[in-house]
Formats: sequence, structure tokens, C-alpha cells
Amino acid sequence: MRITGTGSALPKQIVTNDMLSQFLDTSDEWIRTRTGVTSRHVISDEMLEDLLIRCQSSQR
Repeated sequence: MRITGTGSALPKQIVTNDMLSQFLDTSDEWIRTRTGVTSRHVISDEMLEDLLIRCQSSQR
């Protein structure tokens, strides 16, 4: 077995710390200072297959 290529793709929807703080008892500052994370990509209406297709087209 051998690796013949690599690719990457991210879900389109981005959730920021401010968005999370609207329904969680937290804040952007609390998350950012402890983790360094300011936003994350999450799957919403996409399917994993959609990411696979985009990943294949970005293959190196």
C-alpha cells in the first residue's frame, strides 16, 4: 500500500466564538485566551460526499 496523493477541504459554514456565546455561557475572550481558537468550520447542510469531491479536486 502507498499514498498516491493528498487533498483537503473544509465545510463552508464558519462558526465564530461570538456566535457560540449567544447560546453558551462563554465569551470570545474566554475561548480565545484558553485555546487560541477564533472560529471553526462545521458541516450544516453539506454532506461528507460534498467535501470528498472538493478534496479530490484539490489533490496534490
